[in-house]
Amino acid sequence: GGRVERRTLRFDPKRRRVVVRRGKEAVHDYRYLPEPDIPALVLDETIVKEAGVGLGESPLEMENRFRDEHGVSAGAARVLASRPDLARYYEALHRLAPARQAANWLVTEALRTSGGKQSKSPPSLRVPPEALAALLEMLRRGRITGPVAKRVYRRMAETGASAAEIVAADDLYAQRDAEALVETAEQVLAENPQAVADYRAGKKTALKFLLGRLMRKTRGRAEPETAAEVLRRLLAAGGGSQDTRP
Repeated sequence: GGRVERRTLRFDPKRRRVVVRRGKEAVHDYRYLPEPDIPALVLDETIVKEAGVGLGESPLEMENRFRDEHGVSAGAARVLASRPDLARYYEALHRLAPARQAANWLVTEALRTSGGKQSKSPPSLRVPPEALAALLEMLRRGRITGPVAKRVYRRMAETGASAAEIVAADDLYAQRDAEALVETAEQVLAENPQAVADYRAGKKTALKFLLGRLMRKTRGRAEPETAAEVLRRLLAAGGGSQDTRP
């Protein structure tokens, strides 16, 4: 019911609202000319409500629903709601997999696999939601590791094969047997004496380096916690010391 002011507005993405940039006080400077053949447009409440019904859910409403009802993080909900292709895919996927896992996978791996580009059908989103849900279930059950899941997902997008087919064909099942990892872990320690010395000198970050080398040797199949425990056990027992090698 107020008077419409002539102002230049801009959208503030941090505050997520429209703010005034500057006012147009000297209207005559803009050379506004009234058009006598165009009458004033008056929109009553009925017209406004009818128009609103056809608009559907706004991105902000969708973002709030993903966050509040599904438990998705604020950042992931914002990304999903800002991309119609991701939002539609997520709506189908979250019925088959935990919402938070589904959302996090889409805003990271799906965008990474598609190069983060907006398109009608990014390669990663051509993987049917049912197929991706099966991959995520294998990951939740510990049948494959995180690094392997990412590789399998890329293969799924490229070939159309299922996660089970790719994992079985390349024997990518997670290695959870600690004893089976000992020999490979000993090789890693022997090949990286400096990292071993750093670890024993108190640089605990050296363990991450050694773990990375072990994961590389096992092609990502080693279960990270099991692999880290094997490394710690060997290091505590003197593994990797110069005098223990032939």
